[in-house]
Amino acid sequence: MTQAIPSIAASTAEIGVHWHTPDRARQVHELKIELAELQPLVSAAVLTATAFRMRDHEALISALRLLVRCVRLVEQRRACA
Repeated sequence: MTQAIPSIAASTAEIGVHWHTPDRARQVHELKIELAELQPLVSAAVLTATAFRMRDHEALISALRLLVRCVRLVEQRRACA
């Protein structure tokens, strides 16, 4: 795995892809912000799926409620943006 990263970096440099440009850094920064905003939603979805798979009715209802709250929050944030 550790050898794959330099290999990927070398092959992308050969075709003209440069990872350390200001534009690329800005894109990475924006994606990290978006990911941070979606983290609660992803966690709630994982909890919901886990409760479903475990057939835990009470946990499923609780996780679904949490998921609904997270979806509403994300939708409200995106509507304001």
